[in-house]
Amino acid sequence: MAVRASSRSRCHHLTLDPLETRTVPAAGIATVREIASASVSDVATVRDQFRTDLGDTRREITWDGVATNQADPNTLPGNAFAGQGLRLTTTGTGFKVSGDPAVVGNAASQFGSINTTYRTAFQQSFTTPRLFTPIGSNITTINFVVPGSDTPATVRGFGAVFSDVDTAAGAKIEFFDVDGNLIFSRAVPHLSGNGNLSFLGASFDTASIATVRITSGEAAIAASVDDITQGGKADLVVMDDFVYGEPGSITPPPTPIPGVFLAGVGAGSSPLATAYQGTGQAIGNFTAFTPAFTGGVRVAAADMNNDGVTDYVFGSGPGMSSQVRVIDGKTGAQLANIAPFESTFTGGVYVAAGDLNGDGIGELVITPDEGGGPRVQIYNGFTFTKIADFFGIDDAAFRGGVRPALGNINSDKTADLVVAAGYGGGPRVAIYDGTTLFAGRQPLKLVSDFFVFEPTLRDGVYVAVGDINSDGYGDLIFGGGPQGGPRVLILSGDVVLQQGGYSPVSSASSNAVLANFFSGNPDTRGGIRVAAHDINGDNIADVLTGDGAGVGTTVRGYLGQTIAPGITPPLAMEFAAFPGLATGVYVG
Repeated sequence: MAVRASSRSRCHHLTLDPLETRTVPAAGIATVREIASASVSDVATVRDQFRTDLGDTRREITWDGVATNQADPNTLPGNAFAGQGLRLTTTGTGFKVSGDPAVVGNAASQFGSINTTYRTAFQQSFTTPRLFTPIGSNITTINFVVPGSDTPATVRGFGAVFSDVDTAAGAKIEFFDVDGNLIFSRAVPHLSGNGNLSFLGASFDTASIATVRITSGEAAIAASVDDITQGGKADLVVMDDFVYGEPGSITPPPTPIPGVFLAGVGAGSSPLATAYQGTGQAIGNFTAFTPAFTGGVRVAAADMNNDGVTDYVFGSGPGMSSQVRVIDGKTGAQLANIAPFESTFTGGVYVAAGDLNGDGIGELVITPDEGGGPRVQIYNGFTFTKIADFFGIDDAAFRGGVRPALGNINSDKTADLVVAAGYGGGPRVAIYDGTTLFAGRQPLKLVSDFFVFEPTLRDGVYVAVGDINSDGYGDLIFGGGPQGGPRVLILSGDVVLQQGGYSPVSSASSNAVLANFFSGNPDTRGGIRVAAHDINGDNIADVLTGDGAGVGTTVRGYLGQTIAPGITPPLAMEFAAFPGLATGVYVG
């Protein structure tokens, strides 16, 4: 007998915990129950533990109550259990429930009517007298609905009993969320021998499962296909009890807590970072990397796990092999620790985060700083696997790095990518349609590349995206690069799309300008870092700026509703993130 129960608990402190391997969102799997055994009572014990995990609000299908006219030799309609909150589909020809021996005779029971060897292969059923299988396929898909309706629903957990899983590839259960994202996948425990039983069930902290896909066996049962224990070439598997949480109507994803942003220290200090509420009140302090590192911390903030809480992204500045860490804003647990580029590259990175596919989970963008090419890497925010790697600026020989930003520029409900040249390059900008930034696709630009400041400048440009004028289109927020003044230029995303770009010397582009001002002393020459967050919760993006190197660590905030052409908007906040330091400060 093999039995395992595993659980994962949450921590509630803002420390940097060791990297955990995530196969699900942070809401996560609360418990996995699994067993393979020849003992019905042992399997029942684990099944009952799973029942307890789900609590009193659960449902079960044992198949034994299926009417005779819907059992073998007849087929079971896929909507037979819609009243119980699930609908069945398959890539095959339908479903079959084994016949009651009292009705079809012992020889035809347990799918003996399909193939006589199955009567021996599946000889031990969990409950009697019926078993369940798809026909013409080994795939069963379950979509949950509000019981007795067609309204899509989600459940907190699902588990099933299997008969005769002989091999590691014999059966598998997969869970998908409402957006079709794979959130759980696990092979069903196996035990070689005729008619042994297996159970696999997993429960979540919240109702996250919209669809379950079950792979039962290495092939579909059929008259000409024998199980490997009967001399055949494939592991054939059928099913018994289904146990699942009460289906409930799908609720919208939680609204992210407004206003949370980050400040990261510039080069020359220990790698400090602070999380703030929109009021400017600190809510968490971090040493983002080893304390001896003094290359600075580049920052981004987004909900990376769809739990309604902003999470924190820290990217290393120059002086160490590039490193990016993602921290859960709710628990302080480390969600990812990524080394994006070659270990020999020590020029630092820039980071951005935002939802590129509309699933509520932020994707992560990492680009190199000075000394690196114009390379863009994109990581899935769910698994943190790399999904794209390309040159964001059409000059592979350029070695000033690039700076990224994410935001919904074309009003299609998903983020788009803006890439701006780093130091040593002109203030060149490229804008990519976010829906094309996935593996196997060719990244497509929304407009032709353009220079946002005078083309003769060689300071590069800092960039952010946010809907400043509340027209549904993300606006482009630019800050002067190092060695430049603290100039902030904001362009209407809608107008830039309509015009196909922007030219700082073209009168035709003047109507694109939403604001053009200096943040802080215009005589300083450290440039200005920029970010966009809704700091006051009015659903309008606001602008944050951070001092450049050698200037200070002042963070300033400007409300979007006060930003207008021809003026310096009034300050909504102004404070020193790291008092006494002149390292500059990154905002995100």
